[in-house]
Amino acid sequence: MALLESLWDGNVRHNGISDDQCFVNYGDVLKEFQNLDQYFKAHQLQITRCVFLEVNNTVDCVIIMLYFFSKKVNVFLASPNLLNSGAVPGFCDKILILKDRDDSSSLQIQLAENTNYTDKGDLENNSGMVILASSGSIAAPKYIYYKADNLFKNAAACIQHFNISKDSKLLVSVPVCHMYGLGVGLLPGIMAGANVSIINKSNVIKLIDKLRGFKPDISLINPTFCKMLLQLNKTLSQSHTYISAGEPLDGNLRTEFINRYGHLINLYGCSELGAMATSEVSLQHKITFSEKSLKPVNGVKFKIKTTGNSNEILCKNPYGFEFYLDEYGKRMTDQPFEDGWYRTKDAGRIDNSGNLEVVGRIDLCINRSGFLLSLEELEVKLENLLEHANKIVTIETSSKELLAICELKTDYTLDTSSAKNTCLRNLPRYAVPDHFHFTESIPRLYNGKPDRKQLTFLYT
Repeated sequence: MALLESLWDGNVRHNGISDDQCFVNYGDVLKEFQNLDQYFKAHQLQITRCVFLEVNNTVDCVIIMLYFFSKKVNVFLASPNLLNSGAVPGFCDKILILKDRDDSSSLQIQLAENTNYTDKGDLENNSGMVILASSGSIAAPKYIYYKADNLFKNAAACIQHFNISKDSKLLVSVPVCHMYGLGVGLLPGIMAGANVSIINKSNVIKLIDKLRGFKPDISLINPTFCKMLLQLNKTLSQSHTYISAGEPLDGNLRTEFINRYGHLINLYGCSELGAMATSEVSLQHKITFSEKSLKPVNGVKFKIKTTGNSNEILCKNPYGFEFYLDEYGKRMTDQPFEDGWYRTKDAGRIDNSGNLEVVGRIDLCINRSGFLLSLEELEVKLENLLEHANKIVTIETSSKELLAICELKTDYTLDTSSAKNTCLRNLPRYAVPDHFHFTESIPRLYNGKPDRKQLTFLYT
């Protein structure tokens, strides 16, 4: 954090952070820190273990996050509306509530006790920890335990990888409570002294307005917004780099997006390790490079573990997370490491240049008529073949049949017979779904990915 404090008092004071409502330059951030110091002292407020902070994409919330990082206060970065659901983990002793600013220029906060707090766990005597929720939790909640220093070292690697500088204008349209928005966009942008703009409660209309008004050089965007921009066919500047994460935008859609809007970088990463690899960053190769070839971020290493029919990607990042915590702050016994290598649960391969190709999730690879079939690869091919489908999710039923659930584009229809005939003409027989189901909307997780668990419950 000394690096940031030097930045805020240095030669980029005119740059800063903005949201939909306000702008704070780096030169004023330390003043905000001083106001927070005075507030905590005047109200005799102490955080002995960990503070629960519900994170929105607002400048005020970012300042509080940075304040806690600077003071080495343990902080849990919670998704919006988690407090209302009553899902505050027991390892947090305090809950910080951020209020709208009144006529004064100071941040307005309230610190409350967590009635679910427990002192049993592995946070005692530790400081400078950042805790994130795991997007992969399907049973008991699990939380990702990070050293703040490693979070910033990850961000420094992203600065180098994406060529972010004080001259950059960086737009973050994805939530900064998760690793993608936080570790790839917000923190690298601030550390580089760039002008950073964040969109709260983002939608495609806000995104287009910001692209035209803010005129960023780099934008973090989710795949759903990429597809919506293509459908809307808006006129935007092409001197621009987009970084997309979550699910790759492959095939014809990717080429169409690049031709219409500018360079598109596919990011491969996770909450546990941050940015791991990306497609080609250089603008000189925006069409010719292989869209599936991913270059590791500096310091990140990969290897392949072969077990049976699967080739699992193992990753090592010196600045990754420490371990998983349960809701009481106790280190969980089930950890995703093997001899120091993180088990991604993704299948893939590594070429002679050390670049990575991700095939799909191991648990989404099935055996069909003796062939190993990646459901994620199949879904991309189906979306390219069935042009009226906005998103397709495939599920293997308990009877080993393959079901394709198709979210249709607005005002379009599709029938089972034509869909199946198209697949039979263009795909191997083992890859053709046995059944199709058409819907107006596929349920999604907060990160934009399809909620496969819910779909399996609904349709099998």
